[in-house]
Amino acid sequence: MDSDSTPDSEVEVDVVIVGAGLSGIRAAVELHKAGLTIAILELTDHVGGQCYTASTNDTARITSIGDTHTEMLSLAKDFKIDLTKQHREGLSLQQRYDRIQDGPQVVETIPALEKVVWPPQDYQLSFRSLIEDPAIQKFYRRISDLSETWHGPDALFLDAVSFLELVEANFFHSKVVHQEAHFLTNFLLGVHPARVSALYVLDHIAAGGGLANLYFHPDSPGGGAHHLRVPQGPQAFITNLADLLPKGTIHLSTMVNKITQQTTPISKIYYPSHPCKVENSPPPGADASASSGPNSKTFYAKKVLLTTPPAFYSPLWSHLPEAITFHPPLPPHQTASINRRSGHGAECGKFTTVTFYFNHPWWREAGLSGSMDCRVTRDLDGPISWVRDTSEEVGGGKKKAAWTLTCWCAGEKGYEVWDWTSNTYPGDDEEPVEMKGGWEANPVWMHLQRVFGERMDALEMKIPLPGGCRLGWEGKEEEKAREREEGAGQPSLYMVKRWFGMGVPPPRELPREGEEVEELLRNWKYDGPGKGDGTLREPFGNVHFAGTETAEEWRGFMEGAAGSGLRGAKEVIQALKKGVIKHGEGGKGKGLKAHL
Repeated sequence: MDSDSTPDSEVEVDVVIVGAGLSGIRAAVELHKAGLTIAILELTDHVGGQCYTASTNDTARITSIGDTHTEMLSLAKDFKIDLTKQHREGLSLQQRYDRIQDGPQVVETIPALEKVVWPPQDYQLSFRSLIEDPAIQKFYRRISDLSETWHGPDALFLDAVSFLELVEANFFHSKVVHQEAHFLTNFLLGVHPARVSALYVLDHIAAGGGLANLYFHPDSPGGGAHHLRVPQGPQAFITNLADLLPKGTIHLSTMVNKITQQTTPISKIYYPSHPCKVENSPPPGADASASSGPNSKTFYAKKVLLTTPPAFYSPLWSHLPEAITFHPPLPPHQTASINRRSGHGAECGKFTTVTFYFNHPWWREAGLSGSMDCRVTRDLDGPISWVRDTSEEVGGGKKKAAWTLTCWCAGEKGYEVWDWTSNTYPGDDEEPVEMKGGWEANPVWMHLQRVFGERMDALEMKIPLPGGCRLGWEGKEEEKAREREEGAGQPSLYMVKRWFGMGVPPPRELPREGEEVEELLRNWKYDGPGKGDGTLREPFGNVHFAGTETAEEWRGFMEGAAGSGLRGAKEVIQALKKGVIKHGEGGKGKGLKAHL
């Protein structure tokens, strides 16, 4: 998987893939199986994208896999990657709004049921989130109905309102439902419900098979989308896939600047059968010697497959060095869809995770599952959005178990926690840190204590402070003594991570003039619930698009990323098998036989 450093300044391949995340690597393997030559160009100095994990003990990344995630389960089986069921034994906690107290209240929910009827009848669900609140039941029933039924021209008007406006229009500013709406969009997308299109939220729910499948019914067959975790970290999939590729396929620290498609069938500038020219340069801050290395080559290809987030090729950010420009430019309707997800009014999902390490699972000893959902806004309590037990009970080799609770802080809460952490601990976020200034200064820890404390107090049990869990490998007494002398192997207290989710579109601004509205309705395309914006997937000449944002199913999950890469690869293979390479703006022009 290492980058080749051949002296040639020009490289001719069948397909150039931009981005070495899960989508790009999965597409590359499929293209390689088809006998095509490929080059993967990656901006950073590592492969993996959002799946990248720098440490083997990183349990806080998005590693969830459901029993219906066929592609990821198949890869796990092929590569012998262990999957662990999310721990659910015991009572789960919820912090939700109480009308009488006009504030947050902690409630306990039933443990997982052994047998349930699926699919549920008449919405009489044992959702942990619903309990017996009729307003919340009505809210989720209405949202479930909308996510399954809204399509066609009427969907345009759902795209013109925010999810919060949709909720308020249906539930008359109910405060309890308002709190639930905040939790839902934070959990699914990491954004505020007032800053995301209502249609996008409903479509995202449909793309994941419905609310029950996405989250709310862990007792359903398959346990929902978060049923399984990957103790080895998601990077295990990336590493194994990359090992299937020929040496020299992946070019790291290679910043793509421009993708040019020739406008005539024959040109002296291009290889005759390779109409795509991909220009690149070393990323900002790279070693000056890189200007003559592999990341300064020019690539010529029959096809280009873009797997990066749309923000990288949005014209709105063309002034940035990392931006990708096109010649000829993308069509206006495609540019508009891209800009909606990456413009100044667009929101990007924000997540910060804080993982606390303990020397024993005190929550399990108290009969708790370790799961907690905070279904109230930040102004009513602390920054935590939800908590899960992410313990590694059995490590490989001689590795000790790690008893951990991971707190997810989503949306604005995620920004708040990251700012606090950055100001308190300016440094590398890849290493566990010890507490400074006393535990009372840590807003995440104090929120966790408040929620779990009521149950622990009732049992006359105390919540121990984090610490005492040694990460790493146990060895002989002499080795452990040497580690202590060298300062290694000290107890880890907690680890903080941050990452960004998908860019999500804000409510669409509808034209005010009648003719403009009619024109928009004529050009409006919506393929139906769960399909997303098909414009993002439309090939532009010989440039094709993949990445989790383009997925028709499971957007935002590893399954969606891998599936979109597979779709993009098959799309390219099919186009080349037909023996036609497109020329000209928008793919118009005469064809040229593809030499496979």
